[in-house]
This record gives sequence, structure tokens and C-alpha cells, in this order.
Amino acid sequence: MKRFLISALLLLGLSSVAIGQDYRRTFALEVGISQGPLHIQSRYITPSWETKQELAEKGQEAITSDHIYPSVSVSGVFRTGYRWETVVTGGLSWSHARIIQYEPFGIDPNGKTRYDLTKSKEIGWDDISKSASLTVQARVFWNPRWEVQMYSGFGLGLSTVTDVIPLPSLTPVGCRLGGDHLYFFAETGFTPYSSYLHGGLGLRF
Repeated sequence: MKRFLISALLLLGLSSVAIGQDYRRTFALEVGISQGPLHIQSRYITPSWETKQELAEKGQEAITSDHIYPSVSVSGVFRTGYRWETVVTGGLSWSHARIIQYEPFGIDPNGKTRYDLTKSKEIGWDDISKSASLTVQARVFWNPRWEVQMYSGFGLGLSTVTDVIPLPSLTPVGCRLGGDHLYFFAETGFTPYSSYLHGGLGLRF
């Protein structure tokens, strides 16, 4: 009887480990939106010299106190373990800014248009200072079998702020809700492609 109980407990323990480690290797695509990452926003507070030059060539200037910072991302998500996923994300961020147009008043010796900086008008909004990123993250799930799955993520990315620079990627808390194929996700964090809150739709194959 004692041997039977010991054998049963061992079998139960082994079966529970097997059940706990059961998972399907899947691939998913995620499309997300967020506010632009912090390092991009700090760049937009004072537009780069290159951006200023591009605008100046057209007699324009961005109002630095009035910007919106959109960011979009597309991710490939690979399920690599019971609790783990590997995520590769491409992101695009930019500044949507109000633009001032100065009035032209002649031609300089180089044949370029002169602009009167005392006469200007707003001409609307434009997208400036675009920046791309590529990030690799590992996700670890807190509760893989629940309907609402919670996870954290960490990794490293590259961003074209001025030159290509490496940046850390941290997602303290994320959650995912949906069916076997279509699902919603939302996460907090600071990554090369987002800041504060990032969310969207995923499609699992």
C-alpha cells in the first residue's frame, strides 16, 4: 500500500508537470498603437538641426510647444515555451506638429528664396522627424492557462533618433484577452517604439 501511494504520488507529480508544460508552438502578428517613446519625444521638443533645415528651406517652422507623438508597431510573436514568447517588433514614430509659414520677399545671391521672419501665418499640421526602430523582446507569462493572460517583457532595440543607437526595452505589465486566433493586448512600459501605454490587435496562426 505504501509503495502504491508513493508510485501514485510520483505519477501524479509527473503528470502535473507534463500538463503544466503543455503548449503549442504558434506564430502571431500584432499591430499596435501608442504614444511615441520618450527619447523620441525629447528630440521633438527641440526639432533636430536636420529637421529645422528642411523646414527652413521652405520658409517654415514647427511650433515646438504643440506636438502630437503617434507611434505604430508591427510585431512577429513566436511561442517558444509554456511561459515564454519571443517578440520581434518594428516601429515607426513621428511628430505631428503645427507649422508656421513665413512670407517670401525675394531671392538671395545663391538663388534661394528669402523669407520675412516678421510676417508669418499658420498653415496647419504636418508630420516631421520620423524615426524607425527594431526591437527583440522576451515575454514571460504569469498565468498561461487563464483566459486573461498577464505577462512581463524585456529586451533590446535599435532606434534611428539621430544615428542608430541601442536602447533597452521594458514591459513591466501586459495583458492579453481573446480567442484562439484573434485577441486584444494592452501593456505598459518604455520601449524603443512606445511609452506608457501600448495596445492593439493580434492574430494567431
